[in-house]
Amino acid sequence: MIKQNLKLLNAVFACMVALFLSGIISAQDIEGVIEGKKGGMGWAIGVNTATNRVYAPGCGGFCVIDGEINEVIDTIPEDVFESGYGFITDIEVNSNLNLIYIASQMFELDAVLLFTLDPESKTVVNSVKIRDGRGGIGSKIVLNQTNDQVYIINVDDNKVMFLDQKTWRFAKTIALDGCATFGEAAVNAKNNRVYVTDFCAQAVNVIDGSKRAVVNTITGFDGIKDKGAVFNSKTNSVYIGAEKQIDFATHTFDYWLYVIDANSNQIVDIITMENDTIWTMAANPATNHIFVWYKELPVITVIDAGTNRIIKTLQIDEPPDDIAVNPESGFVYLVDVPHLSTTVINDGSSGPQCVASFVMDNKPDGKLDVLRDFRDNTLANTLTGLGLIKLYYKHSGEVIKILRANPELKSNAEDTIKALTDIIGGINKDSALGDIIDYSIPGWLWNDIGNVLADISKFESNELRDAIEVALKDQK
Repeated sequence: MIKQNLKLLNAVFACMVALFLSGIISAQDIEGVIEGKKGGMGWAIGVNTATNRVYAPGCGGFCVIDGEINEVIDTIPEDVFESGYGFITDIEVNSNLNLIYIASQMFELDAVLLFTLDPESKTVVNSVKIRDGRGGIGSKIVLNQTNDQVYIINVDDNKVMFLDQKTWRFAKTIALDGCATFGEAAVNAKNNRVYVTDFCAQAVNVIDGSKRAVVNTITGFDGIKDKGAVFNSKTNSVYIGAEKQIDFATHTFDYWLYVIDANSNQIVDIITMENDTIWTMAANPATNHIFVWYKELPVITVIDAGTNRIIKTLQIDEPPDDIAVNPESGFVYLVDVPHLSTTVINDGSSGPQCVASFVMDNKPDGKLDVLRDFRDNTLANTLTGLGLIKLYYKHSGEVIKILRANPELKSNAEDTIKALTDIIGGINKDSALGDIIDYSIPGWLWNDIGNVLADISKFESNELRDAIEVALKDQK
């Protein structure tokens, strides 16, 4: 019977694997693209590592993305700003207090304001004027997630402002010598130091957040010009972007990163980069990776901060406008405002983004490793298998939502995965996929798989329902 229905069983097996196969996508792989669908506010993106929520421009305001399934689950409409929101130049999310800080140029008010938004109630709880006037580059928000201190790097008048969140007023403002570089700054949460680049003096100002004063100036730079500054807590290092014209006749530039040891405040390394202006950077201390993107080039450069060497270059459709990293989940988010989309990069996430990881609660019993091994050594070696893997990741978020809402179905799925894992674990790794389908999967397990899929199909979208119906239509 199995041989006579090989085509059908391939379809069932495909659907089963697509729904249940678990695995870590190769580090720094493009996970997918989340569509914002309609206009948004500004060009900045933020992530709350505690709630695993991502806030991206789009959806008529901000799209609220569930970082577990990487899908839009809610929106924060633009009309929450009763006085208007102007043009948003930066946002930061306070994971401890669950607040969103928004810097916005208010053209009608001829001022730049700082809003504090409560994402749960979707209300503005406070606002304060940063400065008068419109235009210019804007204001950069720097947040210390350890002590909740908010700093404003006010580029147009070259000042750093310290916000007192008790009174919601700026407690102190210090003027920097020279001039800032597009408002880029990096914060060391461990010792409450803020590093602000100075284009005019080719230096980096080190600000003590406790003393609210400049305590050091790092020199020896050449080419600090455009955006690019990030602190990596894993190595206690600061990365600063730079460029310099080396041939005026051909308009040729060199581009590089300076690496600063935050203990000694000395330059310890220089990394040669792609041939384009470094726009800005982000660090994932969990994986010790630095992500760099550029003004024009549609690529993301990934640096191993342990060796300060480039380990991968990711091709993307368009240069992003901003980036957010969630070290807790292992996902990196790139927002492309003109196209209202957010690209998701997997930088070491192991779930529960994957269905099987979610169903089995990431238990360290080796069963998930068996499935991953099967994926890498059998499924990924065939065009059919590669298609199944893509199908799995396409629908995994929807299936997780269904299983989370139906505990009994999740339990049935867990039993089925365990049985499947026991069988797959005994299969010769060199076996062909067709032979596995023909001889290795018993009829009773096919029935269990079919029952679970049929139950899932009661709750799913039309697209996923059609895929499962194709797999099950002749099984009986």
